[in-house]
Amino acid sequence: MRHYDDAAIEAKVRELWQDGAPDKIEIARTGKTVRIKLSSMYEAPGLSFAQLKALSAFFETDNLDDDDRFSYSGCETCDYGSSYGFTLRIEP
Repeated sequence: MRHYDDAAIEAKVRELWQDGAPDKIEIARTGKTVRIKLSSMYEAPGLSFAQLKALSAFFETDNLDDDDRFSYSGCETCDYGSSYGFTLRIEP
């Protein structure tokens, strides 16, 4: 598995999610595991096989999963302040 700094990972994510780009990208590391949390207000960013395949090639690993999906409602009438998304887990 290739290792990158947070800026390089965020740049790759923004490149892959040009359409429907997430409002927020958070990167966390635990040992050799990298977690990338993508979230947006109103609806979750899209996730396609092509994006997963590109990230797999970028990190040079097939051990990639979106095992954490979340949805937090916002305002009862307009959903402002909501957060929808997922966390990608990448391991060697």
